[in-house]
Amino acid sequence: MKYVIAAFVLILWIGCNTQKNINKPTETDKAEIENVRWSLVEFDGKPVPVSVVGRVSILLSDEGKKLSGFNGCNQLMGSYEVSGGLQVSFSSIATTRRACPETDDWNEMEFNQMLEEANNYTINGDKLMLNVGKRASLAVFVKTEEKGIANKYWKLIKLDGKTVQMAATQEREQYFILRHNNAVTGFAGCNLFSGSYTLEKSKLRIKFSDMLSTLRACPGVEVDESEFLQVFELADNYALNGDTLMLNVGRRAPLAVFEAVYF
Repeated sequence: MKYVIAAFVLILWIGCNTQKNINKPTETDKAEIENVRWSLVEFDGKPVPVSVVGRVSILLSDEGKKLSGFNGCNQLMGSYEVSGGLQVSFSSIATTRRACPETDDWNEMEFNQMLEEANNYTINGDKLMLNVGKRASLAVFVKTEEKGIANKYWKLIKLDGKTVQMAATQEREQYFILRHNNAVTGFAGCNLFSGSYTLEKSKLRIKFSDMLSTLRACPGVEVDESEFLQVFELADNYALNGDTLMLNVGRRAPLAVFEAVYF
């Protein structure tokens, strides 16, 4: 009988210690989420709108447990704590009070509220998911690659060797964004366009496919959209120099030159 009791006590002790180990965050867990700038790519189950691509990010600094970042227009600051079982909590969240253009597709206060609600996180490769309980993720972030080209707003500055000037009648500048899900979106001068892309970073290869654009008529806009869109049909490699991106075909002069814009 005493052997049965001893075995039961041993099993109970192992179970308790196993539970403790499950709940205890490892240094690897902390290292994966801390000291990395995370850029928002999905919010409330939807891709972030073009108006805030590259504008919303968070950084958790292990020194002092400080939260910093941007929520669309204003700087974000606060504190955080990582505890057992991939639990995370944010507190003392505050922002600057810069006046920003109003948009119908983004609300900074909702993003701040999400941080206050989040109580756990999941990391899958380069993705960070902030969650509450076991529900669907509140927000999805990806690691910001300072030397990468994905998830950045690339403004056209040169086309076929000529400097591009935005026409007064244009709604906005010509640009494109490489989304984290291998989708490309952009604006050609009058029409929006979208498609897919594949990237081979080691060889600086890039390939665009399934490119489509809207069919809006803009008689007052003097922009040759076809010339710009042809860049994506021809480009097969790229070069990156700081915040300047060149899309090329073969070893010829760049088809187009872009500049990263940080809002």
